[in-house]
Amino acid sequence: MNAIHILRTYFGTIVLTGLVTTVCFISCTDSEFLDTIPDKALVVPQTLEDYQAILDRDQFMNGDQHTGVTPYLGEAGSNDYTPLTFLVNLFDNQDVNIFTWNSRIFERDGSSAGWNYGYRIIFYANSILDGLEVNASGFSETEQYKYIKGGALFHRAHALFQLSQIFAPHFDANQASSLQGLPLRLSSDINENLTRSTLKETYDQIIKDLKNSLTLLPASSNFNTRPTLPAAYALLARVFLVMHRYDEALLYADSCLRRENFLMDYNTVPFGEDIQFPFGDYRVNPEILFFSSMERNSAFLLRATSVNEELFDLYAVDDLRRNIYFKPEDWGGVGFYGSYTGYFEYFTGLATDEQYLIKAECLARKGDLNSALSVLNQFKQKRYDQTSFAPFNADGVEEVLQEILLERRKELLYRGLRWSDLRRLNMEGAEIKLQRTFKDKTYTLLPNDPKYVYPIPPEVIAFNPDMPQNPR
Repeated sequence: MNAIHILRTYFGTIVLTGLVTTVCFISCTDSEFLDTIPDKALVVPQTLEDYQAILDRDQFMNGDQHTGVTPYLGEAGSNDYTPLTFLVNLFDNQDVNIFTWNSRIFERDGSSAGWNYGYRIIFYANSILDGLEVNASGFSETEQYKYIKGGALFHRAHALFQLSQIFAPHFDANQASSLQGLPLRLSSDINENLTRSTLKETYDQIIKDLKNSLTLLPASSNFNTRPTLPAAYALLARVFLVMHRYDEALLYADSCLRRENFLMDYNTVPFGEDIQFPFGDYRVNPEILFFSSMERNSAFLLRATSVNEELFDLYAVDDLRRNIYFKPEDWGGVGFYGSYTGYFEYFTGLATDEQYLIKAECLARKGDLNSALSVLNQFKQKRYDQTSFAPFNADGVEEVLQEILLERRKELLYRGLRWSDLRRLNMEGAEIKLQRTFKDKTYTLLPNDPKYVYPIPPEVIAFNPDMPQNPR
């Protein structure tokens, strides 16, 4: 097996990023790789400072305001946006396939940037974890050592979870041991065999990494791109919510909020025509527990789509998000400007607002009506005009749960969560049917359709022909 083949089996692409003496990252093409490797050995990071520098390479590990790392395919397949008419006419074949939920998504030898970016993060995390293990005798378990190890575990879990929401089936406890999960890369060895784990093994690994990080991560950080203990609790809450394990989701959401519970009062957030992005620089956003952003795609940029009219109509006049999040576009439709990236890219990280809603939902599902209402109203008070706000009240658990889910959809739009919610809620009987029209033809995505799982990119299958493909 040649070197390029090996690298393709790791990343699913020919992009290789080397760690060099300055601990910078250099993207190489086929010819660059073949020309360079025989003459120069890549310098392997060995010090804790080297490993921290890898974790702090935000462009590759987190994304930033201009380059994202988490997959956009779920957002593109969900029901929170409508492409502007002129844009639909510019769709390429893959854009059309995504928009119409086609059985075939990628071109014959197609790749997925979201897949590649996710496994790139996993590779870097594994390189750090392997390096710490190999050099264990040379490191004392200082706070810095613990933070680096915990950060690598967190990043690996976060990347695996993001990938699982796109390229693996929704979690079903009754079938998880027989359903196909993700290829689990737990070593930086590029010769490691590439096979798909079961869905249970995929989620078990995510949970294991996160739980192992709990005793290692710091309580806080000056940089919200660095994982912390509250962020690990928040991600565990998100994972267990997707798994329908609501008692555990409640436990971890509550654990997070006991440590970090700041919730912005939108009554104090400035907005208007002269303010393009109301939330400003993500680095100082007090709600963000861990920052990450979604990969950019030309067909689904924020300014090239309009917020779904049905979704926009859910915001009441006294809902402050109606004016803070949205602005009418000169070329038609309503644009979304409320991303916590503080720019056009979608925020896909972890924030306290999500944790309030997870906690409220899990309390409602538990039947603790008063506590669920208390958390819900604590949240809503920060999102509605204070001059007209009245606490929500209801006598039935189902009514409260529906109000919480409504707030969840309005608060967490464009964060890459709607696709997971559609999969989760439909499995519980929500019967949410999606419909779209493209060139006068209507397309439908039925609840629990196999198309809620995207295919493994053909490029990956081409170099791993024995790997099972997702049925469509």
